[in-house]
Amino acid sequence: LPADQVIGKTDMDLMPPEAAAACRESDLEAAHGGTTVLRQESVGDRTYEVRKFPVRLGPSKVGVGAYVRDVTDIKAAEEERRASEARYRVLFVEARDAMIVSDEGTGVVTEANAQAQELLGTPDASIVGMRRADLFCSERQLSGAHDNGRQTMQAEVLTAQGRIVPVEVTSSIIELVDGTRVMYDVFRDVAERRQAESALRESEARYRSMFDNTG
Repeated sequence: LPADQVIGKTDMDLMPPEAAAACRESDLEAAHGGTTVLRQESVGDRTYEVRKFPVRLGPSKVGVGAYVRDVTDIKAAEEERRASEARYRVLFVEARDAMIVSDEGTGVVTEANAQAQELLGTPDASIVGMRRADLFCSERQLSGAHDNGRQTMQAEVLTAQGRIVPVEVTSSIIELVDGTRVMYDVFRDVAERRQAESALRESEARYRSMFDNTG
């Protein structure tokens, strides 16, 4: 609103009753408390971050000054990120595939779901704190994820019992609500698929051999 439409008006003149009451409450808190008050106040469908502070207007009179910032879009983005992280948490716990989360910067594992513990044959406490690279039989198999999407690779992991397990790893980078960027790896045990493919190749080879011999 233009200044001439605001000056001389009260909160009740400019806002719905509920919003005006909340605004008045924070005004009084700043004026009587003698300190800065930080609040989020809503007017209609917009949300504002309001920083209010006491202003001395005379020997015995105190007013209230304020900085106001529209944070509607910021708040909506934060809520969407929280919802996204909540969906990720549910997926992480309930997934049938092994999932491991590591810090993007350090490469240190921060979380491992139950399926990851089963795949590697070791409890969560032993996985967390490891280097992501140490999960693989060879660092040459290791590949990072791209910011613009997922990346899938074929690799092998070494279990705590010394067994080598072929896996298909899908990696992506996720930004959490607090701004932390993590590497999110999904491991799928492909040992049975590899065995089936090998058996199929052997069967095809025997078939070709029999066909060639009958000629």
